[in-house]
Amino acid sequence: MQEKVEVVIDGKTISLESGYLAKQANGSVMVRQGDTMVLVAATMAKQVREGIDFFPLTVDFREKTYAAGRLPGGYLKREARPSDAETLTCRLIDRPIRPLFPEHFKNETQVVCFVVSHDQEHQPDVIALTGASAALFVSDIPFNNPIAGARIGRIDGQLVFNPTLEQIPQSDLNLVMAGSADAIVMVEAGAQELSEDEMIEALEFGHERIKQLVALQHQLREKLGKEKAQVAEPEVDTELESKVNDFAKARMAEALKITGKHDRQDALDKLGEELAEALNPEGDDAIKGKLKTFYHDLEYELVREQILESKTRVDGRGLTEIRPISCQVGPLARTHGSAIFTRGETQALVTTTLGTVSDEQRIDN
Repeated sequence: MQEKVEVVIDGKTISLESGYLAKQANGSVMVRQGDTMVLVAATMAKQVREGIDFFPLTVDFREKTYAAGRLPGGYLKREARPSDAETLTCRLIDRPIRPLFPEHFKNETQVVCFVVSHDQEHQPDVIALTGASAALFVSDIPFNNPIAGARIGRIDGQLVFNPTLEQIPQSDLNLVMAGSADAIVMVEAGAQELSEDEMIEALEFGHERIKQLVALQHQLREKLGKEKAQVAEPEVDTELESKVNDFAKARMAEALKITGKHDRQDALDKLGEELAEALNPEGDDAIKGKLKTFYHDLEYELVREQILESKTRVDGRGLTEIRPISCQVGPLARTHGSAIFTRGETQALVTTTLGTVSDEQRIDN
């Protein structure tokens, strides 16, 4: 069954269409603004991957050259590996949707976004974000809180929703945001000296448009949404969890008061080894995994409790205190430019090499 819904926001029509492409995917949507069209397909493995303690989500975004009526550059005339811009767009989509899956959901999931038509006017990244949410929302994949993406510009003091490629150079704000009907969940921005009030105004402006896009996804789900798969809650071994707390809680609280990073970690590692010897002397793999989880949860709880009660972090710094910072310029003798940036125990050695016109890179985009 093919269904299409659309909304007009500030004179710009955005549509979601589903049910006629990528039918074997758990959910698929063609999202369109102007003549820019992105096909998004979301697929979930039927079985949980064994032995993993993370959510295996993959987001892929590809801009095909045929979408703009062009051939790939180079001798072979084939699509190359993902560009930097495509990789960054993958991350742009991944960041806001990843936390919205159920905590214990471990089925491998893929969200694939293909730009199949590009009018070289409307940018596909933010509409791909909306399409990714819509494809997940209409599918049976457990994703129950849809979000949407928006780009906000400001031209001559006026806020603009999803500015065109031609308008972007005229804008003193390039704000990309994602949000649900209730809250903003991601913000990326570049601006030319906007005040805090002006930025807040832009965020509120964008969130109002996002709410309309979220409502559009609800309309599409009402027409053809699938029943959501149920996520089985893991059984918690409360007896073992209680033993971990009794054995380690007091000693861990003392270890977390050690301000030296390496000394503190050594104390926690030693406590973890003693815990394993006491509660899992036979080295059972199943019990080992549970002990690791309960030990990590206890550490998380105690660190959070310490921060809230004493207003200090585990290394003794206050909530607004930063690590010592130092910078050194020119430590390397023969490079064109070099610097060492140090913050606490984290360091970056950065070099610069100046090229000529013959060294420039040609980007096929």
